[in-house]
Amino acid sequence: MVHNFPSVLADALPVNRQRSSAPYLRKLVAFVVLLTGLGASHAALAQDFYNDAITLTQRPTSGTTTTGNYKGQAADSPYDSYTPMGNVSSSPTVTAPALGTYDLNNTSTLTISGGYLNVSRPGRNRQYPGAQINYRVYLTNTTAPAYNILNLTAAGTDANGDLIFRNDNASVNLLSGLVNGGNYTIDVQFSVDVKNTSTGSISSVTDPSNASYTLAFFRNASPHYARWWHNYLAEHDRQWWQHRLAAGFQLEQRRTVGNFQCRYSA
Repeated sequence: MVHNFPSVLADALPVNRQRSSAPYLRKLVAFVVLLTGLGASHAALAQDFYNDAITLTQRPTSGTTTTGNYKGQAADSPYDSYTPMGNVSSSPTVTAPALGTYDLNNTSTLTISGGYLNVSRPGRNRQYPGAQINYRVYLTNTTAPAYNILNLTAAGTDANGDLIFRNDNASVNLLSGLVNGGNYTIDVQFSVDVKNTSTGSISSVTDPSNASYTLAFFRNASPHYARWWHNYLAEHDRQWWQHRLAAGFQLEQRRTVGNFQCRYSA
């Protein structure tokens, strides 16, 4: 599967990098704070996420398969052209993109097929041993479950010396295990492990901090099944089923013992 993330070699070409001045201003501020003895640590610089994004493979109900790129932070091209994920912590807030309607009839697909994270270069006493995408799927306005983890692999540095983590071969089925129909929320959070080489301790820094980016989709309910045993139904029951069949039930199968199964959508 081909993703639209630029390759590591392409990232290393200076002519393709158009980083805005904002990340350098953040570094300058942190450096000034450090020099003036106000207690800024080297770990604080690790919070500079320049680019983070995911790729989704999407095939809504009765639709065709497409690839969508969705961004969190985006300082560089092409990430700044990706669709922004929802973010209630930003100002102004960003509404979660609607990904469409999906079902479980083997014609719908919604998977995470790629991920990318770009974080500031290592500093004195600081290393980045790993990075992840944390994700979860749940019915909107219900209690969110724990995050699942998609690991990203270190992929060198860009032209600015900042680290690249990516996964171009992901295949995370976001529809797996869903039972109920309704509106669903996908939470996405980017995370990097920060190791203090002096103490050996490892902590995590996330984007967004103490929150998540969001995406939204609708899932059709699974068909419900009912069974009529011919030998045990009175005539009025037969008439009741005939009305239901006329109202939209579809005959699923008939068996030689006289019973059949009806199928309808919730």
